[in-house]
Amino acid sequence: MPTPSTNLELAIAEERISLQRSPDKRIEQLLNECRAIQYSNPSMARSFAERAYAEARRCRLSERELHCLRMIGICLYAAHRYEDALGVFEKGHRLSVRRKDRVAAMKAQQNIGQTLRRLGRATEALEAYHRALALAVPDVDANLLKNIYTNIGSVLLSLNRPAEALASYSDALALVERQDDAPFIAYLTGNIADVYINVGDVDNGVDWARKSLDVHRSTGDKYGMALALSNLGRAYNRKGDTDTALTCYVECLSLMADVGDEQGRGRTLLFMAKLHVGRQQLDRAEECATAAATIFAALSEADYQADAACILADVYGQSGKIAQARATLKEARRIVATSQNIPKQVDVLVALADVDLRDAKPTSALVTLRKALVLANATESALSKAIVHECLSDALSRQDKYKDALYHSKQAFQFRQTEDARLHADHAQALQMRLDIERASRERERMDAEALRLTTDLEMRAKELSASALAIAQQNDLLSNIAEAIRLALKSPSTSKAELRSALLTIEKHQRHGEDRKHFEEQLAIVQESFLTALSERCPSLSSAERRLASLLKLGLSSKDIADVMAISLKSVEVYRSRLRSKLAIDHGANLVSYLSSLG
Repeated sequence: MPTPSTNLELAIAEERISLQRSPDKRIEQLLNECRAIQYSNPSMARSFAERAYAEARRCRLSERELHCLRMIGICLYAAHRYEDALGVFEKGHRLSVRRKDRVAAMKAQQNIGQTLRRLGRATEALEAYHRALALAVPDVDANLLKNIYTNIGSVLLSLNRPAEALASYSDALALVERQDDAPFIAYLTGNIADVYINVGDVDNGVDWARKSLDVHRSTGDKYGMALALSNLGRAYNRKGDTDTALTCYVECLSLMADVGDEQGRGRTLLFMAKLHVGRQQLDRAEECATAAATIFAALSEADYQADAACILADVYGQSGKIAQARATLKEARRIVATSQNIPKQVDVLVALADVDLRDAKPTSALVTLRKALVLANATESALSKAIVHECLSDALSRQDKYKDALYHSKQAFQFRQTEDARLHADHAQALQMRLDIERASRERERMDAEALRLTTDLEMRAKELSASALAIAQQNDLLSNIAEAIRLALKSPSTSKAELRSALLTIEKHQRHGEDRKHFEEQLAIVQESFLTALSERCPSLSSAERRLASLLKLGLSSKDIADVMAISLKSVEVYRSRLRSKLAIDHGANLVSYLSSLG
């Protein structure tokens, strides 16, 4: 039931909506109200989105209709109703395809991918993200692309495909560097650190995580700092430096609290609980795991609840609290059964069987482990299968069923070998990745140096061109004065007119076709190649004189200097400027030179 404060907020929102008279503005206001509370109160937010959707349909505003439908899906996602959200996003995708709206279809596939990830369907999520990329159009929003590449990297990492994950993060990084988006560069740097940590290259993981942390500290991004500290904690824990790891986790936990990220707090508490178990600090482990379980229960995060339950059961088991361990895992089993995360279900069943074995109940453990084996065999995880077979062998040997125990021991050994081979392959892949990155880094340094050399060369040529243009202008000005003197002389009866006419023709020919001018125009075409290409694409109908005028304006020459360089009158320059402005459809109040400079 809404609280009084919620009722007041709702009344104020309704008043804002009622002030909007046109359907389009009313829809926009409804969506604004939805966005403001979509994560804090997703149920109320969805009611606004649904009203906007109904209005858009009634008024046949197809683009608005797609947007409203997407907002309904986001509200369901925020409420952890992932199956319902998936249905809405799929409906939005079908509608956008029918209406041939590629960008809307791309966004729908991105949302489908995010929702499938939450449902534990990582492979299907990856397919959705790739379908989103396939729909990308040339002028698609770079922010949308970088998010899709980043999501692809995260899914690939969860699927244990680190090299591909790194490639996807690199694609995202290339986009972000062009935008000069320092905070997002820091996030991607943290993701790359995550790749290295996951493949066991801890030293590189620490280096990248520290780079990420330094950038986040410089921008004051607390959430980014928390993520980087989480990565550092995991890396130091793998190195065996649990003191430094714990220091990182404690600061991370404080920052997650500051930014209000409850899920981040819960995950950090889980990391701390595992660390304390390893240090045999069972009281602290129990405290952290209990706090994490409370957070994830409030968030309806079944998989994380199961993780917390398994840690608590381990703590209770080591403390001799068998009844509490069993009760905790039975509740976890009930919760995780609602998810489609089979490996997590296997983890819970194995932990439950371990409690039965601690309690000298091998028969009960066998029943549970056989259920776990059925589930494990449905996955691709050799490690899960090995663990289940090892537990079965232990349980059977306690019942003196040595033949069956030996069979499961052999099966466990085979799956351990498979898992070891995978780990060796991951290690080799990590080494290859490191080599490839070092090569790429050297190549990038070479390309950066070459780019700097070319930029410096172009700047020098531009300066030379400006000087040449001014020299030509001064020369033509002088020649114009001489030509004018000759014209006056021609009017005098005593002057040899044939010789003067020859001299005048020579001057005028030099003004228009001299070698200095020819060299200048050749160099101008080289230096301004990208500008001239962009200018032609913007307006293919420009004449050669108009293109030449645009080039000289971009050089920063005055109208008088341009008249001297082009050997035309000042009035002709003004006429050309007017034509150029008209053909390029530049507003009367806009600065022509600034516009041309923006083209490249």
